[in-house]
Amino acid sequence: MDTKEYPVLVSIQCLVYNHEPYLRQCLDGFVMQKADFPFEAIVHDDASTDNSAAIIREYAEKYPDIIKPIYEIENQYSKDIEILRRIMNDACKGKYIALCEGDDYWTDPLKLQKQVSFLESHPDYTMCVTESRVLAPDKSFWEWQTFKEDCEMPTTTIIKAGMHLIQTCTFVFRKEVLSNDWPEVNRQCRVGDFPLFITCALKGKVYYLSCRTGVYRKVLNGGTWSSMMAHLDYKSRLAEEKNIADTLFGLNEYSHGKYKQSFYYAVAYLVYNLSKRMHKNANQVVETIIPSSIENEVLATLSKSRRMNIWLWRHHLYLLYVIKHSVSMVIYKIRDHF
Repeated sequence: MDTKEYPVLVSIQCLVYNHEPYLRQCLDGFVMQKADFPFEAIVHDDASTDNSAAIIREYAEKYPDIIKPIYEIENQYSKDIEILRRIMNDACKGKYIALCEGDDYWTDPLKLQKQVSFLESHPDYTMCVTESRVLAPDKSFWEWQTFKEDCEMPTTTIIKAGMHLIQTCTFVFRKEVLSNDWPEVNRQCRVGDFPLFITCALKGKVYYLSCRTGVYRKVLNGGTWSSMMAHLDYKSRLAEEKNIADTLFGLNEYSHGKYKQSFYYAVAYLVYNLSKRMHKNANQVVETIIPSSIENEVLATLSKSRRMNIWLWRHHLYLLYVIKHSVSMVIYKIRDHF
């Protein structure tokens, strides 16, 4: 590959905060990569209170050509996530950026080679992703397959299920996506992966490789967004979910409504899941997240059954929902039997 324009072809972004129990496995995944191009790993310790920084120093001394550390004295994420993004993006020298947080890890030594080789030969693609596994807290693995074979990922699918479709540790994308007309709405989003995933799909095409290259570690008491969300009170959780919905609405405007139905479905499905979890406050969930002027249009993207469930929750008829759900399951089992 021709790498004359770039000091390295790929920059790996690795955010670390109190990842001591998992960090060595993560860094080993970087240094084991076999590629016919130079790459670097920007490993950012966000003022960890454990021994994460010491582990990073150890690897940086042993692999100085790969591990490029950044050590913070004060936690940057707590100040503003946009500051953290700017620090990481400015540090990257590569044409492409790969992502892997300090509690996740790669399992395929040819991961970068496979994805970058594809992107180098297909300039109309902005991102390449792969399959992964999920490591549960009980040490069991969750297996699934998004698609049966290598393929272009439909933009509508990415928008509708971007947060739950592909794990961030499999992303490799063109760095130019970040600077070329980057949607302003993404800067206010407190989650970084799904806006990036969607924006890459809006700016070009996304390719899926059916091989598994990494593991997402589901840490219930860690510093990840999902683990923090699980411990938030009702009002804080609602504010975070509204931030996500506002980002989806903003990206819909950025794309000039080309995928409006898909964006509306993504918001409606978010509202549905949150209302189910907080059924006593379902009315406030809907009114907080969806502007009243488009409420009916957004919810209309859901199935009739789910719309009915939301209506029951909003009117505090949870017992009727339980009865309805039980009857539906019986009918489903009977149909499945025949």
